[in-house]
Amino acid sequence: MRVGYLIDTNVVGPDRRPLTPAQTGAAMEAMVQEGLLAEAVGFHSVHVPDRHRAPACVFPAPEQLLTLLARETARVMLGSFTFVATLVHPMKAAEQFAVIDQLSGGRLVTTVSRGFLPAFWGQFGIPEDRMLGRFRETLRVWETAFAGEPFDHDGVHWQVRDGLLAPAPAQAGGWPLWAGATRCPPRSGAAPSTPRPGPAIRCPPRPRRSRPTRRPTATGPPSWASARSWCSCATGGSPTAWPRPPRSSASTTRAWCASTCATRARRAHRPSPAPAT
Repeated sequence: MRVGYLIDTNVVGPDRRPLTPAQTGAAMEAMVQEGLLAEAVGFHSVHVPDRHRAPACVFPAPEQLLTLLARETARVMLGSFTFVATLVHPMKAAEQFAVIDQLSGGRLVTTVSRGFLPAFWGQFGIPEDRMLGRFRETLRVWETAFAGEPFDHDGVHWQVRDGLLAPAPAQAGGWPLWAGATRCPPRSGAAPSTPRPGPAIRCPPRPRRSRPTRRPTATGPPSWASARSWCSCATGGSPTAWPRPPRSSASTTRAWCASTCATRARRAHRPSPAPAT
């Protein structure tokens, strides 16, 4: 088994106030030392998250800290957990990751995802629609750039004119692309939710379970569910009978509602036990 270490890039002061410039600089240095310590104690890999519009985060993007660790470490694999591939132009990100791969001697792996926090896209003025298409197109641009030849790409979301990835990655054919997800890959025969996840997919080891604590009101969708994620079965039936889902993101709410609908449908059509004779 290979065990990796995730550096938490959020730091707050003892009084929960934002850090001063001096404290921020000290926190940055401490995270570099944290990565070095993870390598020294034997972790297989060190990973850095992608966080934006977070006052407590001192390294907003994984490329920043990974560049420092690529120069300072010698053995440990370096990765993003995850890189939100819908925020910046894929060639801009590819150039940054290629530098990291070169500095580390080919120790880079990127876990990529479409993202789920609206604040991320709002930070850069990115539309929140057609995210899966933008994510898939980013991977296509990367795979084309890994070939090492000039190319053009006229897509729906991204355009490249006579593009060339330079410097070239240290790893032949580009660094590994792993898929980040909030649930396990689908069973055999089901349609995949991400395109060709590659050699690995990262997700929670087991389904998240929590006991419902609130119920929505009968006047409409509750505050935790937006109109687009509100379950159609609930709006067509009795909303007061539906508890709060475990999490409040739109994608999680839709998945939770679909699972709950299926469970209740099975229970409704389950035959009654035969009377005892």
